[in-house]
Amino acid sequence: MFNMNFYVAVAVTMSEAQAVAGNIAQMPCDIEPPVQGDKVSLVIWYKEPSDLPIYTVDMRQGDKAQGKHWQNISLGSRALFKHAESPAKLNLEAVKESDAGLYRCRVDFKQSPTRNSKVNLTVISRPQPRVTWWQENALLDESFELVGTKRVRNVLHLKKLERKHLHAVLTCQASNNNMVAPISSSVSLDMNLRPLWARLQGENRPLSAGMTYGIGCEVVGAKPTPTIEWTKAGVALKNARQTVSPDGNTTTSTLTFVPTIEDAGKILSCRGSVPVIPDSELEDSWKLDIHHAPVITLELGSNLNASAIREGLDVYFECNIKSNPWVYKVAWKHNGQPLYHNVNTGTIVSNQSLVLQNVSRNRAGVYTCVGSNQEGDGESNQLNLDIKFAPVCRLGQTKVFGVARGETVHITCELEANPRDVIFAWRFNNTMEAIDIPAKLIASEASRSTVSYTPVTDLDYGTLLCSGTNEQGAQTDPCVFLVVPAGRPDTPHNCSIQNTTSEALHVECIESFDGGLSQRFTLLVEQESDISPNQCALALCHPLSLCANPSCLSYSRRIIKVVEHTKESILLTNGPLGIINIADHFSNFKTSQLLFHQKLCVFKFICLANSSNSSFYYVKKDEKTISMPASRVTTSTPRAPCTCCRSLTPRPGDFWPRPRA
Repeated sequence: MFNMNFYVAVAVTMSEAQAVAGNIAQMPCDIEPPVQGDKVSLVIWYKEPSDLPIYTVDMRQGDKAQGKHWQNISLGSRALFKHAESPAKLNLEAVKESDAGLYRCRVDFKQSPTRNSKVNLTVISRPQPRVTWWQENALLDESFELVGTKRVRNVLHLKKLERKHLHAVLTCQASNNNMVAPISSSVSLDMNLRPLWARLQGENRPLSAGMTYGIGCEVVGAKPTPTIEWTKAGVALKNARQTVSPDGNTTTSTLTFVPTIEDAGKILSCRGSVPVIPDSELEDSWKLDIHHAPVITLELGSNLNASAIREGLDVYFECNIKSNPWVYKVAWKHNGQPLYHNVNTGTIVSNQSLVLQNVSRNRAGVYTCVGSNQEGDGESNQLNLDIKFAPVCRLGQTKVFGVARGETVHITCELEANPRDVIFAWRFNNTMEAIDIPAKLIASEASRSTVSYTPVTDLDYGTLLCSGTNEQGAQTDPCVFLVVPAGRPDTPHNCSIQNTTSEALHVECIESFDGGLSQRFTLLVEQESDISPNQCALALCHPLSLCANPSCLSYSRRIIKVVEHTKESILLTNGPLGIINIADHFSNFKTSQLLFHQKLCVFKFICLANSSNSSFYYVKKDEKTISMPASRVTTSTPRAPCTCCRSLTPRPGDFWPRPRA
């Protein structure tokens, strides 16, 4: 008989598990049946070399979820079998160093053979940590060092910081196992940055003097916010405001700038800097090109003495112009009026020069030159040309004087002279002789002289000659004044109606010889009808004075009124006016029929009174008696009746004439 021994080799799987002391240890155990339909009945855990179970799960009475768990008192309720995981695990909480060792898991199935597996648990107590530096997922430095017995240090050195490091997050990470997540601490880098650039915005274009501009300067990339300074030719400018972009990367300063002409060629600069960074300044600048209207200075020629210019000299002016852009036109003015190139009058205009040839006194006055460019017009200072000349007669003086014998006439001689200090001489000349007028009869001041002359005989009528001398010389042609016996003036001529309306009449006449005396002009209006031959005169005294009679106002509905009077013109319009003077030597003329239907005031003349010097008419109107000088009354009959004279009381000194037969 043979004895046979059979040995069955059973494979036992071995796995490793690690746990950090104080954490949870997980030891795997495969409890899946090897054949389909089989089930687990019992799971037993051992810690070798002991054969005593330390943890069991009994599932013989139900499924996995209904299994009965048991653990040895030595575990202290720290163990729990997780059957739902794959693979299933025995979790051991608050692992201690004493928990390290070899563990065996026995699994019994209902049908399949028992399965054993082993787990070698390593408990990591206090290992030396590994300290590293990271930026995001990139390892920067793992060169840690031991400091003392329980400290590890890693110092990160960034040899050259760059702009990319701004706001970079650097993480220091420490780990002494791969079982738990490392602990870490992070830092974000904040940096001071120099400006990348400082730049004036826009183009450097010409600026107009006096205009207001906003000029921007942009500083990019500086941190913290940079300081932006403006200078012009090295002098600080203050009128600027500063803004920062939302991301803080761009700072813009806007300067309010009003350029002046003097700014031309100066350097306008903006400088950006970060004060906490030495030598961080960046600068941009423009050379200013200032456009402006011409600035002009007018001067006399360098070899001319402004106080010694006399008639007959050539005078030239220089127009000094400062202009940007350059002028396209230069014009000249004399007393505000344009002056043009004219060889015939001796006016030579050449570029910026003006030449006046052989000047006469009418060339005196104020001269300016005007330059024009795209910015506008510029006018120079006023230069007064003072031309010295010998005396000449002033135009427009009265030349003929009518004087009665024994009457003294005061004749004024006015000269034009430069300088005005004139020495006068008067001479009388007739057909028989020429006589110097005594100085006692002459009153002179500056360029004006008055002689008092009294003709006594016929030989005293003739010509008075007035002449003057100043530092420029003697007067060439004397002023001539004719002294004639006084007589009646000649009749005005060329009388015509210039304009008529329903309210006014405009009559113009040309005066004639005044007979040597001041003239008065009279307009006589005659009413041509069969009703009444009455007439009423309107007179103008020279100079203008109106002699109105208030009693006439209620008599007429429409009375002619003088509103304007010159030597050549009389303008009439409706209005209240009484009878005024008309002299015997004045000629009357008829007006147009426009006035024929006017009701004019007519007085009833009562009587004439005489005095030692003159005669007066006593007239009656509306029961009121008025006395008027005979020289100021025109009558419709040669003499008024005197039937009522005795009932009137004449003025003191007056007497009644004897009545006519």
